[in-house]
Amino acid sequence: MKEKIGRLFFIISIAFFSQAKREHVVKKGDTLWDIAGYYYNNPFAWVAIWKENMDKIKDPHWIYPGQIFVIPEIPPEEAIRIPKEVYPLPEVKKVPVPEVLVIKPPLPALAPDLVLSSGFVDYIENVKPFAKIIGTEPKGIENLYYFQKAYIDKGKIDGLKENDVFVVYRIGPSIKSKKKGNLGNYFKILGKIKVLKVDENASLVEVLPSYDLIHVNDLVMPILLPEIPYDVKIVPSQRKIEAKIVYRTKKEEEVLKPFEIVIIDAGLEDGVKIGDLFEIYREKEIKGLKVPYVFLGTLQVLNVKKKASTCYLRSVTREDIKLGDNVRLVGEVSK
Repeated sequence: MKEKIGRLFFIISIAFFSQAKREHVVKKGDTLWDIAGYYYNNPFAWVAIWKENMDKIKDPHWIYPGQIFVIPEIPPEEAIRIPKEVYPLPEVKKVPVPEVLVIKPPLPALAPDLVLSSGFVDYIENVKPFAKIIGTEPKGIENLYYFQKAYIDKGKIDGLKENDVFVVYRIGPSIKSKKKGNLGNYFKILGKIKVLKVDENASLVEVLPSYDLIHVNDLVMPILLPEIPYDVKIVPSQRKIEAKIVYRTKKEEEVLKPFEIVIIDAGLEDGVKIGDLFEIYREKEIKGLKVPYVFLGTLQVLNVKKKASTCYLRSVTREDIKLGDNVRLVGEVSK
């Protein structure tokens, strides 16, 4: 009898707790991206948290310590449509089985979605928009994100077909370097769209992965993904490249954490390659004497243009990484 009562109490307890809402208390340095990564193991699901807490989150770029957010369950039919491979998958060692051929798929050095979403620096004249978002379906939606629909100003006469996929972007600030002057503008990638229906001069599209909120008048272009090396490892580099952090996508007062995006003032003309590993450091002087440098973390190159490179922070040892901090090449990808 006691055993039956115990089992019944256990079942009721499970039922009670399964219906309880998960809540997250915002801490200093939290972002919706990080919170989604913690609870869903998928940062791209940040929109689900934002939608559930829109009464508390006026702008998803700004959340504050002490706020309490409900962490909703994502319906399976939506979950399978949200991209999952945010970062490269770790290599799994397999035990060989006699007389069975094990074929291991190649692993990218960098996750394609991470590379795409990080954006790039280039001159405006080098990046021509293909189309523009001209409206939403239904009309009047202010912020577009996962699975919402919009119209673009290109159609059949421009060669569009159903299921074509493009990226939506916004031209960001001009970036300058003391060493090189004007490096170009930061092109912020907001997400991908898929063409659903095509008319002569316009098309209906659906937002696929949403890296940020998309608005009417944002620009559209083909997916320009750089060549990503596969099945490589990082080895010490003999090349000498030194540069500085000249832009960070987070505001200066915000804490930088792993996987945040920064720009350095070294690019193709300096020999930078995708996958290159840099260390971040700061030089110090005490009473006029140069003392050993301070190691701040590491970053890895995601995209390379002529004068600048887009990188993500692989590791951080200090919270005060800032514009002007030094970086130098320490590793590169190799077969």
